[in-house]
Amino acid sequence: MLVSANYTGANALSVEQGVTSVLEQQINGVEGMEYITSSSASDGSGAITVAFANGTDRNSNQVNVQNRVGLVEPQLPEAVRQSGVSVNKASTSILLVYIFGSTDAGKPYSVETISGLLDQGLTDEIKRVSGVGDVTYFGNRQLAVRLWLNPSSLTVNGLTASDVVDALTSQNRLVPAGQMGGSPAAAQQEFTFSVELQGRLTSVSDFENLIVRRTPSGALVRLKDVGRVALGGESYAVSSTDINGVPSVGMAVYQLSGSNALEDSTGVKNVLESFARGLPVGVKMEKVYDNSDFIDASIDGVVAALREAIVLVVLILFLFLQDWKATLVPMIAIPVT
Repeated sequence: MLVSANYTGANALSVEQGVTSVLEQQINGVEGMEYITSSSASDGSGAITVAFANGTDRNSNQVNVQNRVGLVEPQLPEAVRQSGVSVNKASTSILLVYIFGSTDAGKPYSVETISGLLDQGLTDEIKRVSGVGDVTYFGNRQLAVRLWLNPSSLTVNGLTASDVVDALTSQNRLVPAGQMGGSPAAAQQEFTFSVELQGRLTSVSDFENLIVRRTPSGALVRLKDVGRVALGGESYAVSSTDINGVPSVGMAVYQLSGSNALEDSTGVKNVLESFARGLPVGVKMEKVYDNSDFIDASIDGVVAALREAIVLVVLILFLFLQDWKATLVPMIAIPVT
């Protein structure tokens, strides 16, 4: 069972003290648990892996862990509660690893573009494959609006970073505006219109013109007056490249505990083949690791050993009995029994 949370802007120590250790103490000792491990990263992410004994019900284990998490959620920081704590049934074993990048090193696609292709056309499809526990990307950068504040400009205008955050929170949200012409209305009113207001900020210019403060003289202090806005990746903490050094995005698929790795791998590969047919020219998809290859090799080894064992048994029986008719009886009896 994988419990994951994200504390945006926090370092590894803050995540450990404020999130990971709090969750771990509450989850520890849940019914059927064998051991528990946790990790905290400098990008604000925390993960707890809970291993259960063989034969236990995965659905019951997930419910038990989810109940423990629900008890401790009020103690977590506000930023963590807003993003939520997820509890997923997943195995620690990696089923498949693929990498997505550009075929032309001279004119590569941006990591943000490749990340958008994966998020829109692949992630949900793979998660719907039976037996897949989770999908993790390495080096992906989802598009996000990034804000840089100038401390000197903030001081001159009598503002703090918290004031900018409060203004952003209050002005970048969906607001229900109601209706015009709704009941009760006059008898001659025939139509009802929904009122739509601009809620979420959708462009860089919208963020730049965000009103942060009104001065006593009536002038407006906008976000572009105390900082700058740019469209970029959500996180630059992790990056990945292919063997040629071209920026790429890696993908790891984890299987559910107790599922059939061969069937899961086949289902994921079918999805990947369909996805590859729709990739734009210049984007490649390469397989890095496939656990089913080792399983296939092991099965082939078992079949070869069984075939050799049958031949050896027949030869030994013939050497002792010195008669093919007499050898035929135990040859038939052994597989039947």
